[in-house]
Amino acid sequence: PFLYIKDVELPFEYRSLEATVPPKVLRSLLLDTTLRNRYSMALYVPHGMTQALKSDEQSSHAAAREMMITQITGQAPSAEVRERQQKAEDRLEALTVQSMYQCFRAGFRQVREPAVVGKASNYYLYALPQDLESPLLSVCEVLEVGVAKAPPPPKEKTGVE
Repeated sequence: PFLYIKDVELPFEYRSLEATVPPKVLRSLLLDTTLRNRYSMALYVPHGMTQALKSDEQSSHAAAREMMITQITGQAPSAEVRERQQKAEDRLEALTVQSMYQCFRAGFRQVREPAVVGKASNYYLYALPQDLESPLLSVCEVLEVGVAKAPPPPKEKTGVE
């Protein structure tokens, strides 16, 4: 059976990649509790909002609200609105990757199949019980693993090339 982990929310002081508490806690939950031997694969879909500060949430909601208003009114978003939306999306992506790195340290792996990475709007992580038995990855090892991302969309043709 699969074990789906909905959220991995960390207290602010444990959010840095150097912190070893999050991967140890995640590992302990999966190996040292009644969950042990009750799953064949643990799955996690990381989302940056679980790591967001209140200010991140407020900025993200404000940017989404502004974009929605422009869509409802049929107006094109201003450059300022687009910039705020892009900043909010970039911050959410950074927080998502930060969450992924903590899971990588614990022994999780990313689904890297091009069919999944190229078409999905989320990242997918998984761990087999034996993956969680190995030593924690160091920060350097985690950064070497990296995150597989979808290729950027092709640039629009302008007609002048």
